[in-house]
Amino acid sequence: MKPDDPEIRVEVRCHGPVSGSSVGGIMKNSFALTAALLLGIGLSACNGAEPTESPGGVPSATQDAIGEAPANQSAAFGDTVTFEGGVEVTVESGGFQSASGSAPGAVEGQYAVFEITVVNNGETEVDGGLMNLPLVRAGDAGTAVQPVVDSDTGIGGELFSTIAPGDTQTAQFAYGIAAADADIVQMEIADPIGTGEDAIYQGAIE
Repeated sequence: MKPDDPEIRVEVRCHGPVSGSSVGGIMKNSFALTAALLLGIGLSACNGAEPTESPGGVPSATQDAIGEAPANQSAAFGDTVTFEGGVEVTVESGGFQSASGSAPGAVEGQYAVFEITVVNNGETEVDGGLMNLPLVRAGDAGTAVQPVVDSDTGIGGELFSTIAPGDTQTAQFAYGIAAADADIVQMEIADPIGTGEDAIYQGAIE
């Protein structure tokens, strides 16, 4: 027992001669009591070794293993982002354009146009299909907007294909964005190599 544990006394009162069998019984009881106390102390020590948990209920060791996801690269419309492997991507805002009669997804009779240019300065081919129909969000709430294909003008119908080393491809994409949400627009371009960070271009549509 520890020094500060309460003292336990076993008092035996005899009102007559104590036989050998009685002494043996007393000794057995003492040994049983001591064993029970030692077992209780051992269990308390084991319970104190449980792994700690973070406020979120996940063991801290698990959180350290998960880590934090890498942040996306950020750029303004008109800027160029260079991805791993030497692939350069530029996103230009083409403003709003009036929709024709065959432009599903247009909002308020118009849609926003974006021109994306990809230059492969690397040494291997790039799968341009990874950058087709990028995710676009608009407004204070960052609501995802729908792509538009204007069949009369062909805007929004272009797609990237395989880009060989040294080649450049340009495509126009259109999205239905309300004028009230045009001050805050973000376009996310996936990493064409698939080994690094995506890029988020942002700005206003005029």
